[in-house]
Amino acid sequence: MSGQRFPYVVVRYHHDPIRNEGINVGVIMQTPEGLKVREIESVKKLGRSYPFLDLELFGRNLEALKTVLSQDEFRVLDPEQHQPVHLKPGDPRLLSLLGREVGHGFEFTEPRYAELKSETAVEVQRLSAYLMDTLVEPPRPLRGETLEPTTQRATRAHTVLHRAAKRALISTAKKAGFKDRFTENPTVSGKTRKWTFDVEIRPRTRPTGLFLQHILILPDVEETYHETAALARIWQDAREGGARRGALTAVYYSRNGVSRRQLKAAEGLLAEDQIRTIYAGDLLTYYKELAGQQRL
Repeated sequence: MSGQRFPYVVVRYHHDPIRNEGINVGVIMQTPEGLKVREIESVKKLGRSYPFLDLELFGRNLEALKTVLSQDEFRVLDPEQHQPVHLKPGDPRLLSLLGREVGHGFEFTEPRYAELKSETAVEVQRLSAYLMDTLVEPPRPLRGETLEPTTQRATRAHTVLHRAAKRALISTAKKAGFKDRFTENPTVSGKTRKWTFDVEIRPRTRPTGLFLQHILILPDVEETYHETAALARIWQDAREGGARRGALTAVYYSRNGVSRRQLKAAEGLLAEDQIRTIYAGDLLTYYKELAGQQRL
């Protein structure tokens, strides 16, 4: 290995093998002193960015991977020789062959190369830190004081709208006659964690009811689509847990109205996960429809 050319791979963790979704969680670099391994600093911070991540499982798998990478010699299968070989940490074949059999939900990218003017420990450390900051998710959060005033105002406005939307769901349920048959802030144990929804209407004939959750219609329609996608993923997780027999209705809420044509794709996204869509202006009609159904 050249003193100025350092092979490295990005470590990805596949938290959802069905959708083939993964996140970058570390970097492994070959140096003259051996493998330099850097991984995310805080599993908890990763969980806040990816709420569907099973942190306990990820933590165990990460420790197993670190144990494997701490060896002085690696036994891997050489596809050309069709037999196991023993490689030292500095062997140029190591990263490529190790990536073929890493397991534990991890995968390595194909080896890449970074160049340095010198091989000093300080320069190697800087390169390793640069690769982590550039390639590993999630990015470091912005400090609160660096937020633009418009961003802060938008955040406060969103909070007010969230409260108003929830009040609308609850007050309309009472007006429709569900005073003794609905629950505020119901929780459901999903596969990865407990989830809280706005309202649950409990039918008389089965133990699991109908959940309602609002989605804000915001000036930036992309934000609305992000909220829509998040709710769809939450419902997937809830149905794998305690809501297998339940149902969910998404309620789009806006004070200024919106062209429903803009949200057709969002409605389709929810429908794929068997989530019904209504708009806040139709809430009373919707509740009365529920009240007239025999199953309720």
